[in-house]
Amino acid sequence: LEALTNSRMAVLEDEMITRAKSLKTRMDIPTRLVDDFMVRDIEKITDVWLKDVVPELHLVERFGKDPEMNMGRAIKEEREARTERLDRLISNSTNKGQIKRLEKEKKQLIEREQIDMDLLKDVVSVLRGQYGHPRDPDGWLANVGKSLRLANFVTKLGGMTISSLTDIGNAIMKVGFRPVARTMMETFGNIVGIKNDFSMTKQDLSDLAIVTEAELHGRMNSQFLMDDVPGAPSKMDRFSGAVSSGFAKVALMTSWNDNMKKFVARAYLVKIRRMLGKPGSNIKAKDLRSLAEFGIDEKMAYRMRDLWEKHGTKGGDLPAPNMRDWGRRKGNDALKIADIEARDTLRQALIRLSDSAIVTPGAGDIPLLMRTPTGRVLMQFQTFPIAVINRVILPTLQRVGTHQGGVSNAAMGAVSAISLGALVYVLKEMMSGREP
Repeated sequence: LEALTNSRMAVLEDEMITRAKSLKTRMDIPTRLVDDFMVRDIEKITDVWLKDVVPELHLVERFGKDPEMNMGRAIKEEREARTERLDRLISNSTNKGQIKRLEKEKKQLIEREQIDMDLLKDVVSVLRGQYGHPRDPDGWLANVGKSLRLANFVTKLGGMTISSLTDIGNAIMKVGFRPVARTMMETFGNIVGIKNDFSMTKQDLSDLAIVTEAELHGRMNSQFLMDDVPGAPSKMDRFSGAVSSGFAKVALMTSWNDNMKKFVARAYLVKIRRMLGKPGSNIKAKDLRSLAEFGIDEKMAYRMRDLWEKHGTKGGDLPAPNMRDWGRRKGNDALKIADIEARDTLRQALIRLSDSAIVTPGAGDIPLLMRTPTGRVLMQFQTFPIAVINRVILPTLQRVGTHQGGVSNAAMGAVSAISLGALVYVLKEMMSGREP
């Protein structure tokens, strides 16, 4: 749970143990009486936890016990401050035209507050995974929509793994050719049985829940709108989840997504380690700017380099970080909060970067219309072209003008994606028995 929620649960370990020992109440209920109310599918339990509980935890952590009320209060205070300023300008002005313009601006400000409050409710509802869901998620209409989406998914996406070959081109655009080429060499060595730093990195990525496609199918669910209402799953939800996850495994999409995200995460680790430089040297200004884009500030960058040097695999010019040992309690040693923060910062950066390179639609990538039951059916396969604009094309175009090597990475990535797209077309035509 600590890895999945990015919460500092280890920091509270002693306090939690103390509280548990002080509890006197015990619910002595026979298992057979509660068995019918228990969900035994750990995959579904984790999925519900991530969609329902975790967003609420982070909202409360950031905005307090009542997130909507606190954010609404901030909007109201901002509006009142601006209204008071306009009132002062109106009272001090003698120009009728200016007074009329200021009063109009004040009226628009009040109207805008209500619009912002409505948008705020929608945003919070999206983060909680509740926007657009039917009032009766187990009703016949909702089940018809789920059935149609499931039928579309199973009948139209048999070749989705082949279509995903273009992910390699996206990775080159986002990460750069050199880190991707280096990781490809490590991957080939790993396949033929040579134990290298990529093997250690994969263990890190699994243990810290950086890549969870094999367990939670996050990319598949968000890309094809197969994720449904948070909370207790209905029979239709369980059936749909079992069929879609089973089909994705048979089509090798689950393995592709999981391994490609691990591949990209390792490529980013190669890139980040090069940016951090050698121990004792100053990190270059251009590298600090790039690290800042990843959410790593200067102080954290130097801390990461020290931890990488201390805990990373020995030998080789680009060792695996072995993040599992960053901040780990050993014996009676105190927890090292700074080390835990460095680990979590790098972990969050890798999750965000791998989800962006191996396009995984997020909460901000899917239009509100596509979150309604009707929109989910009619636009089920339109999430990828929408998300790729936000996650690949626009960031790549921005780097072209602001980063050294941005043009070459964009060009090589585009050529790779187009070439692989042509290969996908040829393979699908041959599979269909047509001349390519």
